[in-house]
Amino acid sequence: MTASPEPFSNAALSLGEDGLAIFLTWFATQHPYSAAAIAGGMVLSIVLLARWVLRSLRNLFRGAEKAVA
Repeated sequence: MTASPEPFSNAALSLGEDGLAIFLTWFATQHPYSAAAIAGGMVLSIVLLARWVLRSLRNLFRGAEKAVA
């Protein structure tokens, strides 16, 4: 998390990540359809956000090739 010499926040974050990984593994094994729906929704949102970012970048630099040439 940080390069600071204070170890307590780093240890707490590491334990929290371990607990989250255990919970997600349990959730995916006990509720596979819900877990698949959540994962599919996240993948869909990533694809939509990537398309939005690429479209915005194209619009931002639309006139740049004319200015360079």
